[in-house]
Order: sequence, then C-alpha cells, then structure tokens
Amino acid sequence: EACNDKAPCVMQPTTDRPPSRWTQLCLSSIAQHFLTLKVAPVELWLVYLLKFLESYAYFSFSIIFPIYLTQEFGLTDLEAGVMYGAYGMLTSLYGFVMGFAVDNLGVKMSLVVGSILQLGSRLLLTFSGSRFVVKAIIYTLLPMGSALQIPVMTLGIRRYTNDTNR
Repeated sequence: EACNDKAPCVMQPTTDRPPSRWTQLCLSSIAQHFLTLKVAPVELWLVYLLKFLESYAYFSFSIIFPIYLTQEFGLTDLEAGVMYGAYGMLTSLYGFVMGFAVDNLGVKMSLVVGSILQLGSRLLLTFSGSRFVVKAIIYTLLPMGSALQIPVMTLGIRRYTNDTNR
C-alpha cells in the first residue's frame, strides 16, 4: 500500500532478515569482553557495584538537592545553587588534600571509610531539620566521603583488572 497524506507510512520492523555480518561481529566482540568478567576477581565486581550505586546516588542527589533546600529550608534558588556548587568544589579540594589518606589507607579501607561517610551523610540529610546541620554535612562529611570514594574506585578498577579484562 502506497503512502499518502491520508495514510502515513509506518515502518514495520522486519524479523525475517538475519542480522548483518557487521552486527554479528560487533555483538560477538561485546559478548567476548563481557565474558572476560566471568573470571574477574570478586573485588572488581564489588567496585563496579559501588560505582553503579554511587553514580545513581549522586545523580539522584544532584536533581533533588536544590529542590530539597528550597522547599524544606526556604532557600532561594541562588542560595541552593551556591551550596550545591560549593559541595562540588569542596569534593575536588578534599580529593586533592586527602590524597595522602588514600595512599595510607589503601583502596579497600578508603572505599569502606568513604562509603560509611557517604551513607551517614545522606541519612543525616534525610532526617535533619536544621539548616546548620545540612550546611555542616554539605561542607564537610559528604564531600570528604566523595573524595575518599570516587577516585579510589578508578584505582580499584585498575588494580583488579588485567590485560584480558581491561
């Protein structure tokens, strides 16, 4: 049936045609890379899990936090944005300053301490009704936890991978 103004063309997927050779090669290559993870150490899986969870928590936080500050504490959008920007800046600053702690603690302990700080900070933010407590958490505990966790996950991935699963 021909397309016209009254009956627009709708492309229907065809299932009778096999995938092209290029598609098969790409899928095969991707599958081979994922199969190397079967023999990867458990620590690598844990680092990937932490990375996934932290990414989810961070992006959820970045969307909700300014709204939370304006609705729960009556901050203006500008004040909420400044607090969020300060949190990001302090995460970088603490990451630079706390590099020695990461070196001394090692990957595993840095991830444990960073995760505890992150979890505790987020729980305190959830249940706090004090503007002072929220600011204290945003300017100290939360960025410290991020500084101990985010760059260390990259180190963990590098440590627990080799040439075959990298």
